[in-house]
Amino acid sequence: FPERHIECGIEEQHMVSFSGGLSLSNITPFCSTFGAFMSSRAKDQARVNDINDTNVKMVATHCGLSVGEDGPTHQAIDDMSSFLGMFNTMIIEPADPNQTDRIIRYAASHYGNFYVRMGRHKFPIITKEDGSPFYDENYKYEYGRCDVISEGKDVTIAATGAMINEALKAREILSQKKPNLSVEIIAVSSIKKFDDKLIDSIKKTNKVITVEDHNVISGLGSQLARHLTLNNIHVAAFKTMGVTEYQLSGKVDELYHSAKIDADAIMETILQII
Repeated sequence: FPERHIECGIEEQHMVSFSGGLSLSNITPFCSTFGAFMSSRAKDQARVNDINDTNVKMVATHCGLSVGEDGPTHQAIDDMSSFLGMFNTMIIEPADPNQTDRIIRYAASHYGNFYVRMGRHKFPIITKEDGSPFYDENYKYEYGRCDVISEGKDVTIAATGAMINEALKAREILSQKKPNLSVEIIAVSSIKKFDDKLIDSIKKTNKVITVEDHNVISGLGSQLARHLTLNNIHVAAFKTMGVTEYQLSGKVDELYHSAKIDADAIMETILQII
């Protein structure tokens, strides 16, 4: 029954464990729920799947402050950290709808456990300078791939998910206020693996800002800092931007502003380290 959809109800633990069993029977299961439930309530079962080297595609929605009005109990800001210590589980956060398509195809065609993290609100399609989609028909995703969304020489912004669009907004505002300021924006797809595009950019600008709709303690900021340290890469400035405290219920733009991870906050941080 290739088109079958199985509703597990509010039994997230069973869903993830059940998916693990299916995957060991030569079936490729995709299971989905809110990130807050996938990463905490079903973490035990995801860990057992990791130990058993299963082939489960966990696709979580409503992650980060993007979930908005559902409040802090549903705002998963520590979900990626749940899978950091799992050796056989890959973490991915798409940048826009087009990259999401390629990432899902990649997960479906490659063996292994995946945690694909997505928000709730609609992300705009990222475009090139000429207005065409950045993630077009020629784009091919590989695990750990980072993409240079816009080129610059003064500072590198490493951003994930919805924060890529916020960084682009900040760059646009700065281009009018500080036309001589050049900002390079890198879309980071995984906090477990970084490719040469990101590292080369950091070496070039010698200044880096990480931005994420997640806490900085166990997300992109901490993992990139670890990677640079272990590889003896020294920078003049390193700033992390992310969720530093629990937020209230509200619209996504209000929450991003409150948490100081919106375009205005990114712009201010850029000016601080230049």
